[in-house]
Formats: sequence, structure tokens, C-alpha cells
Amino acid sequence: MLERIIAAATDLPVIVQGALGSALFALALFGGQRLSTLLGRRFAKSSRERRKTYLIEQQLKYHVLKSKEYSAKGAFVSLLVYRASRSFFKAIIWLTLGLAFGTIIDVLGLVGYCGCLYYLFASLNTVTGPETVPDVDAKLQEIKTELEALNEA
Repeated sequence: MLERIIAAATDLPVIVQGALGSALFALALFGGQRLSTLLGRRFAKSSRERRKTYLIEQQLKYHVLKSKEYSAKGAFVSLLVYRASRSFFKAIIWLTLGLAFGTIIDVLGLVGYCGCLYYLFASLNTVTGPETVPDVDAKLQEIKTELEALNEA
């Protein structure tokens, strides 16, 4: 079945092949981002530490929206990029391990690539914008209250 689809795609003109490839890439990117966001929210509820991490990132995102001064926005964006870099470096490590051990056992390469994708999407999720809310101050207060409750427990 897959071979027939690939054969049919290779028979198409080059420009159409490029458009199909771009569409497939965009679909994988947007689908992966949505899946990462959904799984991130669910994983955040699974433990206190994950929930705190998720809330801190959300708090930083809403501070970017709330800030009027560019220096404050820049500081919050820098913090988000710094937080995303940890997941990015984990992705690089997973990729390296997947490439190294994939030459020995193919399955280990696949595991490394999947781990890399997970951490890349987690990194992307850290720097994407928050959901729009009517009152940013109320959302920040809600996040702060939940963080305080998590720290006290």
C-alpha cells in the first residue's frame, strides 16, 4: 500500500512533489505541536513537579503579554528561551544517542529519534504563545494562587 502511494507520488511533476512534501511537513509540525501541547497539559497534571514547571512557563508567557515595556518583555522572552534550551539540549542528546546506538541496533536508533522529537516539541511548546484569555491579570492571579498551593503542599 505504502509502495503504491510512493510510486504514485514519484510519477507526479516535481513542483507537485515539492508541494506535497511541504504539506506533509507542515501537517507533521502542526500535528506534533498540538499533540505536544495536549500531552504536556496531561503530563503536567500527573505530578506536582511537572505541574509547577508548566505553571511557571505559563506565568512567564502571560507576563510577556501583560508587559508594556520592551525591556520587560525581552527579559521574560529570554527566560522562556532559557527554559526551552534545556529541552532542546536533551533533544540533541537523544538524537546523538539515537545516531550512535542506531548503528548497532536499529530499534535503539528509533527510540533515540522518538525521544528527540518529544523534547523538540516540548521545547517548542515552551516558547509558543499562551492561549488567549479576556483578563490576563486574572489568569496570572489564578496561576500564582495554584503555584502557592503547590509549594505549600
